[in-house]
Amino acid sequence: MINREDVPLRSNHNDILLAKIYHYEEPISPINQYKARAIRVRGRWLGTIFMPSKFTKYQERFKKNAKTQLPPKLIPYDGDIRAEADFFFGTRRKKDLPNGGKLELDALNKLVYIDDSQIKEFYTRSFYDKASPGIVIRIYKII
Repeated sequence: MINREDVPLRSNHNDILLAKIYHYEEPISPINQYKARAIRVRGRWLGTIFMPSKFTKYQERFKKNAKTQLPPKLIPYDGDIRAEADFFFGTRRKKDLPNGGKLELDALNKLVYIDDSQIKEFYTRSFYDKASPGIVIRIYKII
């Protein structure tokens, strides 16, 4: 098992740490996160896009867990931020790392920051940890 405190940060900025979230569940790689569905209404075909329940349930669990780790009266930050995500996968199967963190960062909207469009830098890394899969996300104010 990897000691998550010993994993060095990717950058040597003097930015201020806003939040550090630990989530001990196998991270979901959001390949094809959104699905399209066509329905017929009054003789016309209408298209709709939705997120499958597998992703929404994971996002809800992550958000609930994040709320327990944040200060109760944290006001969402409104400036530029840097996000760092370390993924600890329980299997060695190939994961889609460029999309990694999207579900988790969306879940932190209005909790740590107002909107994930404030993220100006995003760093990800992946590790294999069969004993304890999960994700660690660090959010920094960019100074």
